Amino acid sequence: MAESESKAGRRGRSIRFRITALAVFLVFATALAVTTWVFRSFEAQLVEQTLGELDSETHLQGLRFLARIQEVRQDVSFLSGTPPIEGIVRAKEAGGTDPLDGSTEAMWKSRLQTIFSQMAQAKPHYVQIRYIGLSDGGRELVRVDRRGLGGAIRVVAEDELQKKGDQSYFTDAIRGPAGQVSLSNIDLNKEGSVITTPRCPVLRASIPVYSGHRLIGVVVINQSIEDIFREISSSADGHHIYYLTNAKGDYLYHPDENKTFAFEFNRVSRFPADYPSFASQFEEGGETSNTEVIERDGETRLVSVRLVNYDPFHPGQMLGIVLSENLHEVTQASRMVKRRAYLIIFGMVLVGVTAGAIKARRISEPFQKISQVVEDFDGERRGDLPVHDSGEAGQLAQAFDKMLGKIELQRSNLKVEAQERHRAEQEVRAVLNSAPDAVVTIDSDGTLLSFNPRAEKIFGWSAQDAVGQNVKILMPEQTAQRHDHYLDNYRRGKPSGAGSLVRELFASRKDGSQFPIELTIGPVDVFGETHFVGIIRDVSERKEAEKQLRELNESLARSNAELEQFAHVASHDLQAPLRAIMSFSQLLELEHAHELSVQGREFLDHISESAVRMRSLIRDLLALSKVGSLDRTPTMVDLEGVMSEVLDNLSVAIRESGAQIKYQSLPTVMGHYSLLVQLFQNLVQNSIVYGPEDGVPRITLEARPTEAGYELEVADNGRGIAPEHQERVLQMFQRLDPRANPEGTGIGLPLCKKIAERHGGRLRLESTLGLGTKFFIELPAPKPEGGSADTPSQSENAGVF
Repeated sequence: MAESESKAGRRGRSIRFRITALAVFLVFATALAVTTWVFRSFEAQLVEQTLGELDSETHLQGLRFLARIQEVRQDVSFLSGTPPIEGIVRAKEAGGTDPLDGSTEAMWKSRLQTIFSQMAQAKPHYVQIRYIGLSDGGRELVRVDRRGLGGAIRVVAEDELQKKGDQSYFTDAIRGPAGQVSLSNIDLNKEGSVITTPRCPVLRASIPVYSGHRLIGVVVINQSIEDIFREISSSADGHHIYYLTNAKGDYLYHPDENKTFAFEFNRVSRFPADYPSFASQFEEGGETSNTEVIERDGETRLVSVRLVNYDPFHPGQMLGIVLSENLHEVTQASRMVKRRAYLIIFGMVLVGVTAGAIKARRISEPFQKISQVVEDFDGERRGDLPVHDSGEAGQLAQAFDKMLGKIELQRSNLKVEAQERHRAEQEVRAVLNSAPDAVVTIDSDGTLLSFNPRAEKIFGWSAQDAVGQNVKILMPEQTAQRHDHYLDNYRRGKPSGAGSLVRELFASRKDGSQFPIELTIGPVDVFGETHFVGIIRDVSERKEAEKQLRELNESLARSNAELEQFAHVASHDLQAPLRAIMSFSQLLELEHAHELSVQGREFLDHISESAVRMRSLIRDLLALSKVGSLDRTPTMVDLEGVMSEVLDNLSVAIRESGAQIKYQSLPTVMGHYSLLVQLFQNLVQNSIVYGPEDGVPRITLEARPTEAGYELEVADNGRGIAPEHQERVLQMFQRLDPRANPEGTGIGLPLCKKIAERHGGRLRLESTLGLGTKFFIELPAPKPEGGSADTPSQSENAGVF
């Protein structure tokens, strides 16, 4: 009996020990294996995700760089088309005075200096603006830079202007066609081959200037790239490192200043030499991107390299954007969590051992019974196994089964939710920190919840000081009062609008100064609470530029009005002496022709013919001046009626030439009836006068609807116009064949062009020599009944956050 009890006791202890040991081992091994696998997979995904984020960041920085470069393209193209550009060359070639308007070369240069200075004033990042001629080795004609006292804008004196004919940006520009903007390599700004102090990285945009088909010079803008580089490099946090290179890999920016622009000081410091695995990317060229995990200097780094071509006409003009992050920093949070997980597992094992030792006796009883039944089994009889045991083992098994199922489901859901929230937070934080505009969020009480770096720069508040305060600190007093009213309405369930609103108003900096902004507001639901997101853009420079543009437009309008008035008065005053010449010529012919010699009568005929041509010229000049000075409101004009009057006016010419004129279903347009009669009469008359040499003039008029109105086509089978003369015929006093129409003045087609432009349209032509000409006129359609809808006024809370 004692031996049986001892055996049973040993069996019980053995079972308890085995159950406890097995449970501890299984729990520890499973938890350790699962934790290790999960964290390894997580770190691999984290590396892949980080490489993707680095690639996206370099792509975003490349797009920002191209957007900033687009500005200088547009500006240099605009400057090349200003009137002083051609005026200087005309005056210079004519001995100092422009034959077109009498302006001297110095006057034209002074005007261009003013334009360049205003452009430099509006664009602080423009270091130099130059107009370079072709003669004297490419000497500068006009130059404005920032080398005045204290960095002020100055106009460079004549004796300081330099020859630039041997510079690559000059030679690249003169080899290009009209309108093509060439961009140089990025290097340090130099004066007389000496690097300026302080050092300033620049990019030069150059465009050739043509007068007709003749190259006359080059316009160049030196843009400082320092701000762009600073914006790119400042977007990196403490774990990121930015490098910027040229197409060869030379560093344009490096945290080590000795490597930045080393090639300018005859030193070699290149990114491919530091990271050889990227060398092939720079050797192959072209716009490419690449990401790799690199071992260097005893550390592992995640590196993204992107080559961005910023000049489509010169594929070799590249900016290399490199972003690097230490793998140790990327996985630091993962390692900390993993260490904590291992400590938790170890603690769980200790607790399990202690609890198992205490509870093993009671837990092992069902297993003792199973062991006894198996040991006593003789092949014929067996005892009952506790398959339906209602004891603690069965209850515990059932409870653990249910509990573990719920825990696994909850843990899985929480893990997915945490990963998604973390990823979303990282993406939002990255976007906000790198956003070019200020972005702030407030709650429904107006308390600032976030304040991005751009907001700090614009308002002068640090995020630490601003967050937690009321948003009214960013508003002038009057706007702040309306803002309280707006939020009060919202809390009472009466919002003043829905969706995002875009407004222009004034904001207040920390120092109390006010400045104009463009504000976009939108509500967002955050866990059942309404927050507001505000995107704020400082438009001070834009407003100043708009003001200057309005002043220039007003000045130009006054000049145009004075010129039109001068033409009208001058043409009118010329008619009185012309009538006297014609009257006395006729009187002389009637009463004294028999007293004149043959040569005298020929002279008299020349006088009469010249007077008649002068009368036609004055008449056309008067018509041209009236087009620009017409102030009547446009009305609906039926083009069928216009063509009927044109045919009546030209009935004699049509009958004598046998011309065939066809049109049908002409529309009604907005315009001035008398001007449209004159436009179509000039075009039809031209088609008759310059009709086919052997044949009958055939003229057709068709109308096609467009988005803005109608396009009318006047086509004939006349002699046509050679391609090299098609632009010339639309210029004043240009006549290709005076013999075909001796009475012509060369004003008819320019008058047609001006009438079309007076109606808000344009006139263009297509012609084939010997086959005929087509004129295309764009005219606006009538407005619908009642006109366009008025723009709704902003709510009473306009300008309130």
